Amino acid sequence: MASHWPPLGMMRARRFLEKGVLRFVVLELVSKKPAHGYEIIRALEERSHGFYSPSPGSIYPTLQLLQDQGYVTSTESEGKKTYAITEAGKAYLAEHADIIEGLHQFAETPHGHEWLRREFRDIAQELRRLGQLFMQRAPHLTREQVSKVRDTIKRAAREIESIIEP
Repeated sequence: MASHWPPLGMMRARRFLEKGVLRFVVLELVSKKPAHGYEIIRALEERSHGFYSPSPGSIYPTLQLLQDQGYVTSTESEGKKTYAITEAGKAYLAEHADIIEGLHQFAETPHGHEWLRREFRDIAQELRRLGQLFMQRAPHLTREQVSKVRDTIKRAAREIESIIEP
């Protein structure tokens, strides 16, 4: 099993996570090793090559919910809470093995697709760079420049869709 979700499955992965499965992802991560919220965020970013980056506003409430349900415990050290799975959490994961198996399907990447993972990592990096550039310069742009940027991004999105849609 690879340590990354296949990039082609990222839209499916995002929808999968949006359907309330984030708690299983988080619980499985802390079942491997205790972690604090930002470690979980980084792990999910890494697995998705930057295409999925949960916000602290989604991770911390999920951790609190898991703790309220008795599936994780937390210890605080140097101002950081570290979360670990409980026996009840392990049982909960076992009860929902079908969901966990679905998560593992995202983690399985065919051996010959290493080049694809590298390409998507590079694409994600370029998209982040573009977002950072825009956010840095946005306060200094005119309404016309913002409109041109928006139109350029829309054209690029349509062109990309025409490339990847069957």
